[in-house]
Amino acid sequence: MKTRNCLNCNKEISSRYNRKACSEICRKAYRNEYKRQLKQKNAKEYICRHCKKIFVRYRKRNGFCSRSCASKMYIADGTYDEWRSITVERKGINKHCFVCKKLFYCEPSKIQTRNLCGSKECRKTYMSDKMSGENNPFYGVKHNKKSMQKQKETLMSNHGVSNGYDLAKHKTSSKAQLEIFNKLKNIFPHFSIEKEKRIGKYRVDIIIDELKTIVEYNGSYWHADPRKYKKDYFHKKKGLLAEEIWKNDKLRLKELKALGYNVIVVWEDDYLSDKKTIFKEIKERINGIK
Repeated sequence: MKTRNCLNCNKEISSRYNRKACSEICRKAYRNEYKRQLKQKNAKEYICRHCKKIFVRYRKRNGFCSRSCASKMYIADGTYDEWRSITVERKGINKHCFVCKKLFYCEPSKIQTRNLCGSKECRKTYMSDKMSGENNPFYGVKHNKKSMQKQKETLMSNHGVSNGYDLAKHKTSSKAQLEIFNKLKNIFPHFSIEKEKRIGKYRVDIIIDELKTIVEYNGSYWHADPRKYKKDYFHKKKGLLAEEIWKNDKLRLKELKALGYNVIVVWEDDYLSDKKTIFKEIKERINGIK
């Protein structure tokens, strides 16, 4: 976690990322101030073509100190109407949006890559229709061992983690898991209780560091509750049989215990059917460890 001061309001901010401002407002304010200072730094003195006065500007433009001087000179030359009708030729082209079919102007640098008009609705429709499921060019493509190892090495060298999930700002926690976490924090305020923490190669749901105790909340679907699913049930999301999921869960518990942790497993059905009893059992087990 890095600590630094906001470049705009000087407020102290802490983040694992290289943030320079505490908020979007401060970021924009700092950027505008930076542009203003840059213009002042690059400002030079020029002599007006009409009134011959010295003026300061970061770029010369047409050589006049004001639009008034430009108008007066062109009127005197008799070229005022011609000057007023000057237009800058657009070098881009008009293209049809892939979604709404409306014409939009496309800059020269984006002619080959831009296909949407720019509206949020068109972008959402395009991404859902053209880039989801089998339409996605990466659909069904799996990383080989070499590419996965390269990803881990890159994450470790750039961010100090081997799993990109550790960099996520918002980590997924179920409603019940958060409920258990908040309840434990209220019952044991003198302990350091954390959620979604990595232990070895596993990410555990809730952990009490001082007691080396882990509370795992097993969802019926994701962990294929043996009371609901047969061993030959195929889990489409995980791509595993229920028997294989149970085997992985047993191995996970065995390795966590080998690291010296006490593991308390709470099943979704048990918790939802009788929360008071489950909390009582968890509390008794934690008190027993103390």
